[in-house]
Amino acid sequence: MLKDVIVKIAEIIQSLDSKKFQQYLLLFLICIATSVVALIFYINNQSLEIIKQTKRIETFANKSVKLLSSFQKLKQEETRISEMLEKDKEFNIKSYFEQFCKDQNLTPESGWEDTKIQDISEKFSEIELSSTFKGLTTDKIVSILEALDKKKIIYTKEVIVKSEGNKKISLELNLATIKAK
Repeated sequence: MLKDVIVKIAEIIQSLDSKKFQQYLLLFLICIATSVVALIFYINNQSLEIIKQTKRIETFANKSVKLLSSFQKLKQEETRISEMLEKDKEFNIKSYFEQFCKDQNLTPESGWEDTKIQDISEKFSEIELSSTFKGLTTDKIVSILEALDKKKIIYTKEVIVKSEGNKKISLELNLATIKAK
């Protein structure tokens, strides 16, 4: 069957005069060249699209790795906090603060007794206590901050130091702790 088709094409080509043969050959070569150029253009466009998609996938993969790393760090921190809270189940920020003030010979301004409770995750709440101390020296402020740093279950959220004159300083402290829900 293929042989018959080839024989017919050969007979048609032999019956053409040389000018017609050249025209058909030129037309055939133009069609081949156009097809090759179109094929190259199509392959190039597909390659560029695949490269773009690969770069997007790489970007997403890098973001996923960063997110996974952050998640693992958060899980480790959650475990550390849970262990710390488990060791000191009965911790109360108000009681701690009262004892801290006695130990440091401090008298906070009134209003420190009010705490703010805020949910920070589905497992933990943050309890914040604000206080103000007046008439302090720089040395006393340093010793207060050092003493606060020793208790790991409590942390300093904000420290505001203001000059009062007469070489005295006022200190505003926002302390916080985390509590399991």
